[in-house]
Amino acid sequence: MPRTDRRRTPPAENYSPRGTAGGRPPAAAADPIFLPPLKPSRRLFAVAAALVLLWLGVLLTLYVTTVFPHRHDRPARGDATMPPATLPAGSVAR
Repeated sequence: MPRTDRRRTPPAENYSPRGTAGGRPPAAAADPIFLPPLKPSRRLFAVAAALVLLWLGVLLTLYVTTVFPHRHDRPARGDATMPPATLPAGSVAR
């Protein structure tokens, strides 16, 4: 494989490792404008609370109709559908 000659070129005169052009500090940002705080709204709070309760009701309904019934369909002990328990060779049942 041929060797390539990679020579370092000197950095540009306005380059600064801090990212500012020409070593000058960045222009001062405009002071932020503070607006008055929002007023609490009882109606908006009630609507948001109702939506959260409605969403929790939907999630609970989905859980009860899909997961809950299958969770309790496990076979009872001693049922013929369960595989018999096996012990490793040489061990004694207690």
